[in-house]
Amino acid sequence: EWGHGQDVVGGSAFSQYTAEIAALLEDSYQRFKTGGGLKGVMFTGSNGADYLVDFAKMQQVRLATRNVRPVYRHSVGPGFREGLGDRADGGAAQGPAALLVPASPASIASRPSVDSQ
Repeated sequence: EWGHGQDVVGGSAFSQYTAEIAALLEDSYQRFKTGGGLKGVMFTGSNGADYLVDFAKMQQVRLATRNVRPVYRHSVGPGFREGLGDRADGGAAQGPAALLVPASPASIASRPSVDSQ
């Protein structure tokens, strides 16, 4: 799932791309991550405006106005939290912020550390 920042609409500051644009972004992003593609992709949005998404910065730029907004990529699958309506307790996540779940101290302590040298 791919989305972008927006002015707050209906209490949300993020919006999803259409399925067609999300598929283009995912394909281009996978090529970028493996070193076989460009660091960005241009497309025409559902509003008719042209955009450039920079994968290195995870930002989109509206070409006509040079307005910059963040983009996000959300993975759903084994080992990832499920999306809206998929919670076992019947609750529903509400946007990207709902994915930020604090880990317990025990689970943090059991994780291998990464040396930053």
